[in-house]
Amino acid sequence: MTQTIYKRLSERKIHILLDLCKFRVLTTEQLAERYGDISALYLNKVLYQLRKAGLIRSSTQSGSREQRKGHSFHAISLRGIGALHYNEHFVDESFADNYLTEQLRYYVLTANDILIRAMDQWQVHDSRATKKLFGLGSR
Repeated sequence: MTQTIYKRLSERKIHILLDLCKFRVLTTEQLAERYGDISALYLNKVLYQLRKAGLIRSSTQSGSREQRKGHSFHAISLRGIGALHYNEHFVDESFADNYLTEQLRYYVLTANDILIRAMDQWQVHDSRATKKLFGLGSR
């Protein structure tokens, strides 16, 4: 069994990984809106570094832009959860279990558009946090 060696991450990378935990999946455009203070070129560089290190998974949403390549979306991997733990940000491992079907992913990405805009004025929790906060959904 090989041991994964983690490195200290920059605050920006940690915040991106935490957002991927919170929102489950985000497009590059949603991340750019969330972090409006950085250029698109720098954001793509950071996403490339996270993807190359295996901390996130990225793909394209099929059919999202007619005859062209679809929008890129990103999700945190189990290795990304481990990197957050190593950098003293403890999150539940269930965040890495975020496989979404294509239909559900489209719904979650659309809902994330609304949530990102609402977070400035409202306190927002995803379904997992709400269930944990109010003790719901236990079987």
